[in-house]
Amino acid sequence: MSNKFCICTDFGVGDCIITTSGIRTLKKTNPDTTIYVASVYPFVYENNPHIEQVYQLGHPSVQEFYLNHVRECGFNRVINMKWYERNYHTKYDGPMSKAACELLGVPFDEDKPELFLTEEEKRFARSFLKSFKKPIVLIQGFGSNVRGAGTQMTNVKDWVMDGWVDLVKRGKHIFDFVQVGGDGEPKIDGVDMNVCGQMSWRQSFALINECFSFVAIDSFLQHAALAFGKKGIVLFGRSNPIILGHEFHINISVPESCPDIYCGRPEGGFGDMEVRNGQFTHWTCPHVNCMKAITSDMVLDELFALKKEEDNKYK
Repeated sequence: MSNKFCICTDFGVGDCIITTSGIRTLKKTNPDTTIYVASVYPFVYENNPHIEQVYQLGHPSVQEFYLNHVRECGFNRVINMKWYERNYHTKYDGPMSKAACELLGVPFDEDKPELFLTEEEKRFARSFLKSFKKPIVLIQGFGSNVRGAGTQMTNVKDWVMDGWVDLVKRGKHIFDFVQVGGDGEPKIDGVDMNVCGQMSWRQSFALINECFSFVAIDSFLQHAALAFGKKGIVLFGRSNPIILGHEFHINISVPESCPDIYCGRPEGGFGDMEVRNGQFTHWTCPHVNCMKAITSDMVLDELFALKKEEDNKYK
């Protein structure tokens, strides 16, 4: 049997980041295995020492992945990391990095995804951020438009605009706020800089590595921050923080805001899509009370506590 292992990841950036926990453990428990990855977001796996080669799904070169590697793999050595088809996102009992390990057939060690920056990427982030005078907090308020400007997979994870504006207004005497995300996302009034759609994903990762902290909805930012040991605040509504969050971060949710909190809809193989009248469509909620219930006071209290904790380290 070939010692190759082929992994496909054809979902969101955050999900791809989480799979690196499983890839690390796969290489650790099977050191002679050669790992090949084909992904819609290959930049997540750049410079990963556990991976032999990364291919871009949808690009003609991915034929090499199938012809030269997939064919040689044994039955259980070609894995499509689609945990959504297994209802993991609503019924699981642990973090998604644990699910990634289960899909790869390896033991779960820790909830710790990995991203590997180049020195050039680190220098870029330090140079970009050095002009700010206060501790820098990155904020991601809305679902990234990963499928093109003006579209997003779902809006039910978004926090209310008034909350973001109040957070920035009341926190800017201590912090500088930089908004990150995809092209076409609403601009939050009062931020010191908005770089949505102006930086590559890799550059955004580098900013996370160099900033003080972050405040974000359940999206890529929280997963990337964990890879660098950067603690922040994550706002949860319909997503269950036990599954899609990380204990390392400060996870804010208001369970009494909705009788169906952490609904996680839609279920099955559609991710953030659902079938409505026979057509695929983005899933929406007419109320989103779970996100509306999160107040700026809740977030500011945690953000100020993080700053106090950091200050106490140097006393």
